[in-house]
Amino acid sequence: MRVKAEWYACCITVGMAFQANVLKVLIASPGDVATERDIVTEELNRWNNANASFCELVLHPVRWETHGSPRLGGHPQAILNEQVLSDADIVVGIFGTRIGTATPEYISGSVEEIKRHVAAGKLAIVYFSRKPVDPTTIDSAQWAALNIFKEECRKGGLCFDYDSLDNFRRDFYQHLSIELNKPKYLWMAKPGVLVEIKAPDLTPNEKRLLFAAADDQNGQVLISSDMGGYHVQASGEDFVENTARSAAVWRRAGERLETVGYLERLNESVYNLTEEGFIRADEEATTIPLEISVAFGGMTLPPQNVSLSKLL
Repeated sequence: MRVKAEWYACCITVGMAFQANVLKVLIASPGDVATERDIVTEELNRWNNANASFCELVLHPVRWETHGSPRLGGHPQAILNEQVLSDADIVVGIFGTRIGTATPEYISGSVEEIKRHVAAGKLAIVYFSRKPVDPTTIDSAQWAALNIFKEECRKGGLCFDYDSLDNFRRDFYQHLSIELNKPKYLWMAKPGVLVEIKAPDLTPNEKRLLFAAADDQNGQVLISSDMGGYHVQASGEDFVENTARSAAVWRRAGERLETVGYLERLNESVYNLTEEGFIRADEEATTIPLEISVAFGGMTLPPQNVSLSKLL
């Protein structure tokens, strides 16, 4: 299951703000289980109030009626999929006696949301009501389609029945707590952990051009072409030999230094070394191996490579 990496400053009901990871929980259901939809929202908030600060995790209820917005230019379900389903982390499906309204591709919008979510490799929890109902209120076509879907769910995974609203509330909270105790939630990165950003690796040619730019009086690299060929110049040196291969090599070196932020284009042919470029040149200079010859009583040892940083 995908778990978001963003951290948000959150405040649950009453209390100090804190950092937490936010998981979006989409509630998918036809309109005949409105009370159950409210219960899921209430239980998500109850879990937040009891656990969010300690676990650094917030469950955000998502419902089409609160998170959808009017838009033309597509089927309503396709628009809702984009607005509320695409970035949902968990889907909670609830069904009473209806399957819902059909979409162009699926038997109902709720079924489409659940199936698309599962196909994306994410968690879906599905509940079916067994509460007593007045038989005269049941739409036979809806009921038949619902039972077909229920059988499909039972063959393809584990779903749950409930026979009262109290049992539904109790079971949902328990199932939610069991799920959130899994290592994939417990081992999520914690806020405040500093992540070291590694400097990009540079090739010998890129380093050579970087050093030359740092030594240049104006901190510049000149890249141009004329009747005499292609030129990459810095600190009075033209690095391009009189071959197409050499031109390609040094063109690539200049482009790479610009890509990683060490050079910035001033005009068509002039590039300035950035502050980051000067800093990287200084850092690289402290790690250049030096060849040092040591003599003892007339005997000279072979040159030894010593990093300049070891001598500073």
